[in-house]
Amino acid sequence: MDVSLNKPFMALLAALMLAACGGTFNGGSGSGSAQRSTVERGQVLPFGEVGILCGVPDKELGQAIAKHPDNGRGYVLYDSRPGSTAPHSFFVTGFKDRCARQVTGALVLFGSPSMHEQLRYGLPAKSQPVSATDDAYEALKSRICGAARGAPCGSRIDRMENSTVFVTIYGNFTSNPTWLELLLHDGALVAQGMKGR
Repeated sequence: MDVSLNKPFMALLAALMLAACGGTFNGGSGSGSAQRSTVERGQVLPFGEVGILCGVPDKELGQAIAKHPDNGRGYVLYDSRPGSTAPHSFFVTGFKDRCARQVTGALVLFGSPSMHEQLRYGLPAKSQPVSATDDAYEALKSRICGAARGAPCGSRIDRMENSTVFVTIYGNFTSNPTWLELLLHDGALVAQGMKGR
């Protein structure tokens, strides 16, 4: 068997394995290779998993409920069952590969880098463990802002705001001791992981 034919499959498998472990990965940002769906249209994923859905028009993903940044091109969050408080599919678009990312939750929210910094570097941070998305943000912030670990971005925060967003996925509408968090940057899913109180 020609092993070179399996390279795209092995790369996808490695990315999915890292994602399942709460690690960081490129998330199919589109290095020129075509991305393939990992879920079928209408499939509902278990809470905590992230799927890739390609070839479905945005208007068929549901109702657009949030956009980041507010102006210009960026990420859009779609709710497949607006008004429902039961777990269901949500989709995020704005990736370089033009495929949506699919998650299951009862409530899904966008969070800006500024909000993340207020929570991460403020008083509540002392009681919160560091997650994969926190570590990935520190690396991005260091590269883009030149800020040290544990210090806010500062005057370059606008650069982070224009290219970066957190996605928080809650499994229940009320009580959530744990939740899934994604970090999106420059058209790619760069990190994901479970967080908790």
